[in-house]
Amino acid sequence: PANAASSAGNADALLAVLGSSSAHLLGLARILSAYGTVTSGFRSVTHNRRVGGMPNSYHLIGRAIDVARRPGVSHRMLDIALRRAGYVLVESLDEGDHSHFAFGRPGEDK
Repeated sequence: PANAASSAGNADALLAVLGSSSAHLLGLARILSAYGTVTSGFRSVTHNRRVGGMPNSYHLIGRAIDVARRPGVSHRMLDIALRRAGYVLVESLDEGDHSHFAFGRPGEDK
């Protein structure tokens, strides 16, 4: 598990992602910090295009994150941790060098 400074940094990166309370974001950041580092959250259309994102990406509406996993951490480990913590995942993709997650609203399924 990461230290509080790392969790706070991830929480800042997530602020635009889920638009939730800072306490909620800090909880998510703590989960993610145990497994890796958030590398992307909200994206402008220009930035999304520049990084090769999909035109209908959840990043464009602030509901997606990318996480660079630590060595030895699998995508499945992160997916399970997020779901067990109660997050609704509408996308969960192993992109090879990182994991991509898009979040739904409570009660939303895909």
